[in-house]
Formats: sequence, C-alpha cells, structure tokens
Amino acid sequence: TRDPKEKRYDRAKAAAVPVPKLGRKRPKRTAAVDIIPKRKPAASCKVEIDHQKQNKKAYRPPRLNGVCTEAEKEKLSEINTYRGGRCLPTDLTLPVAPMPSEIKRKEEEAKRVRQARERRKYRLNGSKCNGASMDRPTEDKPKSNKDILFDEILEEIRDRRSFQLEMESCQAGAQCREKI
Repeated sequence: TRDPKEKRYDRAKAAAVPVPKLGRKRPKRTAAVDIIPKRKPAASCKVEIDHQKQNKKAYRPPRLNGVCTEAEKEKLSEINTYRGGRCLPTDLTLPVAPMPSEIKRKEEEAKRVRQARERRKYRLNGSKCNGASMDRPTEDKPKSNKDILFDEILEEIRDRRSFQLEMESCQAGAQCREKI
C-alpha cells in the first residue's frame, strides 16, 4: 500500500490545467457580440433629425446660370411664341408650330446626312467626291432591306478586290487568293 504523504505526479491532470504559452502572441479573437452595432441614444437621434429638418427647410438650389444672356432670352421668347405660353389663355397664343431653331437644326442634320450618303456613294463607285456635287440636293428615297444588304455586299466585294490587286502588285497575290 502507498503512503499518502508520498509525492505523486499525475500527468493527465497536469495536462488539463490551462497554462499561458509564453513567447507566442496570438491575435485577440473578438466575440460575435462585439461586432453587433449598438443602438444610439434617443437624444443623439433627435439632434440628427432636427439638423436634417433645418437643412431641408433652408435648402436653396445652386445657381447654375446666374446671368441671363441674350441667347436665353431669345430661346424663351421663341418657345413662348411658337409653343404657346402656359400662363396665357389659348385664345391669345399662336397655334403650336415648329420653332425656327428646330427647323434650322433639322435642315442642317438633313444636309449632313445627305453629304455623308454622297460621300459613301462616291466611295463605293470608286471615284473621288468633289465639293461642288456635295452641295447640290439629291432625292433621298428610302432604301429597302434588300437594297441596303446589296450595297453592303457590293462594298465588301470592292474592298476585297482592291486588297487583292494590292497583293498582286506586291507579288503576294497567290498567298492571299484563297483567303479572299
């Protein structure tokens, strides 16, 4: 039998005792409770709401065009003349019609489109466009889908033909003939 005063060492019991490990610093873990946002006190909420109400009440939009120019006056006059002013009764206003500035803008756009079509037509035909023929008006007929597709295919054929001729002049036509 054993003497109760005898020193005994129980390894299992010693291993179960939590002991801090020295020399190694581990990052401190945060609990999930610490991440949850806290509620604000009612007084700070009230101060924020009052501040927002005051800002909303005293809001003044920024001054974008502070100076009234002659161009703006002309534009407003044109709108009131041709579009009818909202403050006047309909008996006192002119009938609604397109404004002269709109008509001018549409004419300029039509001219630009017409010139672009002429340039494209001259480019497809292989000749150079001259400025004199660009200014004369042409009759614009709406093209059908077949005509548009035909024009695109014709342009592709001409591009490939010109590329092949360039390759032939560089003595590389045989290599590109099958690809084209």
